[in-house]
Amino acid sequence: PYQYAGGQWGGPWRRGPVMAVLASQNVVAERKAVCETCPNQETLLGIDQCRLCGCLLAVKMRLVSSHCPLKKWEQ
Repeated sequence: PYQYAGGQWGGPWRRGPVMAVLASQNVVAERKAVCETCPNQETLLGIDQCRLCGCLLAVKMRLVSSHCPLKKWEQ
């Protein structure tokens, strides 16, 4: 599925796996707006976290495969 320059693992990426797993900036912004109004978001030591799943929101919002446990994020 991914092509590497020269066909070598660890070589320069033509299309790397990072781009395949990270959500676009628009998706991240939409998810952030939803989470900011959710009563299940809490901040512990300056880090936003979901009370339902325990995930760190800064990471979870950026992963394409992530979902909201309350299904508030559209896929």
